[in-house]
Amino acid sequence: IKFFTIIMTKIVVSDIDGTLIFDDSNTIDKRISEKIEGIREISKFVVATGRRYSKFLSWSKTIPHDIAIIEHGGIIFYNNPKEMTIDKEWNERISEHLNNLWGLKNKLEETGRYDIDYIGRRASFRIKNPDNKLFNIIKKSNLKYVENMGWVDIIPKISGKENAINYLLKKMNLKWEDVVSIGNDLNDIEMIKRSGYAFTLSDANKDIKKLNIYKSNKKGIKGTIDILDRVYNLVR
Repeated sequence: IKFFTIIMTKIVVSDIDGTLIFDDSNTIDKRISEKIEGIREISKFVVATGRRYSKFLSWSKTIPHDIAIIEHGGIIFYNNPKEMTIDKEWNERISEHLNNLWGLKNKLEETGRYDIDYIGRRASFRIKNPDNKLFNIIKKSNLKYVENMGWVDIIPKISGKENAINYLLKKMNLKWEDVVSIGNDLNDIEMIKRSGYAFTLSDANKDIKKLNIYKSNKKGIKGTIDILDRVYNLVR
């Protein structure tokens, strides 16, 4: 008698930029979109991104998903049939830390030392070309940062993709071993480390590729299609 292990993964979490979309537009390749819809028939599909709040509605309609984690875990949206709804409980938790976040932004702005991007953001701001002094200031401010596409994004300590996912897992009565994650940059590294299964592309950040995860030998759209095919076979 042969016994087969059936893998029952319940939730798939994917980064967007450099993973599902590969240019500055919000256009997702039709083949990728179709693969995601296939996965959604048997599993929740969550997008987790550093993208800002003000741009959310424009791209949320083009990328198939059930749940969206934006601004590195600062905001959680549910893609309901009639409208997008925000997770109020998570929003309240994050809101308790926003005075501290924006207070630091104002202090840094006063120095004139940094290039700060905050327009359209609710739970994060970002800085280009950070220095060691900035990292020390962030640490003393009881905040944290994530590195993303050449920028440093400053967020509340309770935020982060991994913390938002952990919150969702508790609501869904799931565990990290039930998570399949797809990511390519440093802001994905914590969720990838904790996931039961994780995937990345051949042109991902070098620190991501060092992890013991599946690495497609393809990049770009072809790499994502390869990964989504494997994810579908894993969760079906």
